[in-house]
Amino acid sequence: MTLARSDEYFLPVYTAQVDITALCKKVASQMSLLAAEKKLQLKQEIQDNLVMQGDEMALSRLLIILLDNAMKYSPEQTQITLRAAKVKTHLVLEVRDEGCGISDEDKQKIFDRFFRVDKARSRSQGGTGLGLSLALAIVRQHQGSRQQAAGNYNVCEAADGCKVILKLS
Repeated sequence: MTLARSDEYFLPVYTAQVDITALCKKVASQMSLLAAEKKLQLKQEIQDNLVMQGDEMALSRLLIILLDNAMKYSPEQTQITLRAAKVKTHLVLEVRDEGCGISDEDKQKIFDRFFRVDKARSRSQGGTGLGLSLALAIVRQHQGSRQQAAGNYNVCEAADGCKVILKLS
């Protein structure tokens, strides 16, 4: 339902002042438990005093989607980094993993509905292939943009991994 609404650019936005520093730390703390179960380290590099107008619930969902996705594609004993900082007039959120990476061909598709980089691996991990599409809708809802920087694509091997960078207004 949320994605159907995003097609119409009708995602309801409940804006208020959001303490992004606290939100990032809260979500990272919650996701750290899952990361530890998967033998992953979740590192936080979160700038102090980050505040923006936005939908706190949607922004929380955005962080969970990005971190969960990074955990799904990261081998054991690797690190996922959540960064949040103010850069000029934008708030920049970045999630970097040391997973299998994404090919140049797949980079532009990862935000498409139902797209999966490794279909066989994805089936065993669950999910619907909608997470990053919903994440992009939340970014657009906050007048933001996305970039992704990916390393070499080696399926199931820790290459350079993947980095997703989101700029929010």
